[in-house]
Amino acid sequence: MTNEMNLLLAFIDAVGYDVKESNGEYSVTKRPKAASVPRETSKNEYTDEFEMLWADYPKRIGKSSKVDAYKAYNARLKEAKPETNEHLLMITGMDRYSEFLKAIGNNNTEFVMMASTFLGASKNYMQEWAKPAIRADIIKLPTMDDDLLSFATKHGLSQARAGEKYPEWRKRLSAELSILNNREG
Repeated sequence: MTNEMNLLLAFIDAVGYDVKESNGEYSVTKRPKAASVPRETSKNEYTDEFEMLWADYPKRIGKSSKVDAYKAYNARLKEAKPETNEHLLMITGMDRYSEFLKAIGNNNTEFVMMASTFLGASKNYMQEWAKPAIRADIIKLPTMDDDLLSFATKHGLSQARAGEKYPEWRKRLSAELSILNNREG
């Protein structure tokens, strides 16, 4: 067989055809296609348990791939010990995380962890996700404007300067108060 014939046969093979030789004659037939595998999981392939978890997961601004989250979810279920209910651990962890996000004001923001990360190998659903403690020693400016002078005197804050307008004085008091609170915390 010549080099040209070998090249031709290689090309025919590369484009999806089979070549058979019998008594010096060649026959070419199209090779049957292999069954294609879908690249992404379709909606019908998610379990009901995952669908419930996905529906309750805190929403975020930006993309969060359901397919990737489902892969992470299944990976955690497969590696879990038989005596643990990993799905329940994920649900309770998600509830703690959701409450944590609400407490710090990050619900429905880009700071919400992607579900695939939350369910990923680091098992973020196992974290405590405790709400931050509210400091009782924080001093706040009064809401009533009449109390501002007595408030400033009581806490050793500066008085209004000559010619200083009220909004400027309140802003300066707020800055002083912030420094005072950070020092005492």
